[in-house]
Amino acid sequence: RYGAGTPDALACGLNLACDYSAVGDIPRALELVTEARVAYQARVGEDHPYTLAASNNLAIYLRDAGRLAEARELAEETLRLMRRRLGDSHPFTLSCAVNLANCLGESGDLADAEAIERETISRLRTTLGKDHPDTLACQANLAVTLHEAGREEEAGPLREQILDDFSRVLGVGHPITDLLNNWQRISRDLEPHSI
Repeated sequence: RYGAGTPDALACGLNLACDYSAVGDIPRALELVTEARVAYQARVGEDHPYTLAASNNLAIYLRDAGRLAEARELAEETLRLMRRRLGDSHPFTLSCAVNLANCLGESGDLADAEAIERETISRLRTTLGKDHPDTLACQANLAVTLHEAGREEEAGPLREQILDDFSRVLGVGHPITDLLNNWQRISRDLEPHSI
């Protein structure tokens, strides 16, 4: 009725991209998030939080598509802009930091991934609380990083603790636990409301 560039349509497109990503349709997720990002850039500017949310999600889907160098570069730039615009402890900024750490970890830069994860865990605990799913997801990613670094004496117990926490907070059998059970990283895509 109002066109694809309306705030509600853009927010729905961005959220639908997240849904496609969740079911493994990365090409469709990439298409929708790219459309939303371009529209947000034109409508509200390069560093608007919704443009940055779309950029964050695009970095995730690029990584999922195997385009790791592009994903890492976009995640670094998006995190820089989020820190400048929103601050170091805003939930959007912290989600982007989680995703950058994922890119670093998959690139084999485990020391930098670990450093970002530890800093982000601390900020998430302060901002959202120790039992928030985002905090637990970042801790789960730290366990994966430690596992990939061969530090099983740290990775194993942390993984078991987070699996217990996920069951308590999200419920037994939540799909996110499968990722940690398989030593896979957990992404944090953003689904903002319309503006």
